[in-house]
Amino acid sequence: MRKMQQELDSVVGNVRLPSMNDRTKLVYTDATQTEVFRYRGSAPLTVPHKALRDTKLQGFRIQAGTVVLNNLYSVHMDPGYWGDPETFRPERFINHDGSFRKDERVIPFGKGRRSCLGESLARMTTFLLFSSLMQHFTFSLDPAIPVTNTDGKMGFTLSPPEFKVFAQARL
Repeated sequence: MRKMQQELDSVVGNVRLPSMNDRTKLVYTDATQTEVFRYRGSAPLTVPHKALRDTKLQGFRIQAGTVVLNNLYSVHMDPGYWGDPETFRPERFINHDGSFRKDERVIPFGKGRRSCLGESLARMTTFLLFSSLMQHFTFSLDPAIPVTNTDGKMGFTLSPPEFKVFAQARL
């Protein structure tokens, strides 16, 4: 969190709010948001789709009319691709030259023609809210209440466990 706040202080300062024009300069902030989407996306599966015709996918025959769900959790937590998927590491989305590295395997809104229509709006508003909150507050957990489980409950959406957070205004 401190690294992100230092980046926000350096690029945006504290006189104005972050804007979408700042995004290319807020590489660590963008990488952190992307890692949040990968690490704990809001839904483990996409909405159901249906195969319109018989097809083959990686050697498997899929009949027309078959209901198809994309397993986002499996894509985002694949150790064969990510190496250490259970580790929260925003740096995985930063190139050696310091630029942001987009990864096509981060698909919290689905993929292709059937992905979420509101994806660009959701990414934009999430970035603006997230960066503004980090600019103005330092967040911490209540030390009196240990957090023992951060996995949450898996269902149609991922429900985080209850925990208490303190938001301290940055001066």
